[in-house]
Amino acid sequence: MSFFSTLATHLAFAWAIGTARADTPAWTRIVSVDAPDHHRYFAFFREETKLVIRDCGSVRLEEKPAAYDNIADLNSVCSPSANQDVRIQLDLLKQELKRIFLMPGPPFMTQALLPEFAKNTRSRHGRPDHEHDLHEAVRLLRIKGYIEGIGTSEPDRERPPNVGDGNVHGATETLRDILSSPMMYGLIRQFDPSKGECGGIMSDMAKTRKSCAGVAESSYTSSSGVLWSMVARKWASNGRFYEVWRDTQTGLLWGERLDSWIQHTNTVISDASGKPTQETACRSAEGRRATAELDSDFALPTVDDYAQAYKDGIGDALPAYGYYYWSSVDPDNPDLAHVAASAAATYVDFRDTYGSVRCVGRKREAFKETVGR
Repeated sequence: MSFFSTLATHLAFAWAIGTARADTPAWTRIVSVDAPDHHRYFAFFREETKLVIRDCGSVRLEEKPAAYDNIADLNSVCSPSANQDVRIQLDLLKQELKRIFLMPGPPFMTQALLPEFAKNTRSRHGRPDHEHDLHEAVRLLRIKGYIEGIGTSEPDRERPPNVGDGNVHGATETLRDILSSPMMYGLIRQFDPSKGECGGIMSDMAKTRKSCAGVAESSYTSSSGVLWSMVARKWASNGRFYEVWRDTQTGLLWGERLDSWIQHTNTVISDASGKPTQETACRSAEGRRATAELDSDFALPTVDDYAQAYKDGIGDALPAYGYYYWSSVDPDNPDLAHVAASAAATYVDFRDTYGSVRCVGRKREAFKETVGR
């Protein structure tokens, strides 16, 4: 074959690949996301190495959201609005979703141990000794497969790995369930740059110091009639914004959920009777970040703090709901701690298990807004 014939063959092959890529529909999903006020439609689509998330506003779809997968003309269904599109590095988003959905697993299960445990699960025959743990591991593997499929042009990547019994209890999550979850809405809100920073201590990215009072959506009246006001919003190096809100009914300040799952034994140092003697989680670097680095006396909330906050509507102001939060040590057993699930639901769990943490600023006088003075 001559040089020109070979060159022509290579060019034709390259053109064919380019044409195939051009004809491949972009990865797009429209999902009804569980927001505090109501279900809102969001469009997720890939833009090179980023996932773009667009609030579709009050749009009404003529068909079910799944009918719009990989739609070529997204603007015809979900047009850009005054709200700024949120752009998140796809790898970072997947990492954050795995941190949320892959923990906590069985007591011995961590993200690092998951692949090895799955390998052992595949080679195991008969009824396992730890059936519940096996079911949980399979469920986590399914979720991991869905998360890794976000933004991919290969449909098979969105399907879960074929491991274990396909009818495992609790293995009902789908990719659309993950994207529509309140946890996803919490991430969207934290990555949203449209409100910028306000109050408290500004990061290097802030050009001017401003009060949160003039920021859009900086106050919220809950369904119980309690006014919540944002007093600080600060950007962190992980690309997320962390907010602190004041419950005007109690005057207490509430920070974001800490990003990591934490054992209660790592939240406070207690004496032999279980009485806390030193805060650890809320005074850590992660705790400081979750409270926008405000100079206030943040600590682990008590059961009563949570009960009142839920009653006052904290889930509307700081929608990191779907999580169960650590609270104070059980006075009757120092190996147990209270967990706040809602205004009406609390229980106790062993302190060496993993849960979520949110910090409260107890000393009202410790925080003074100095912006504008």
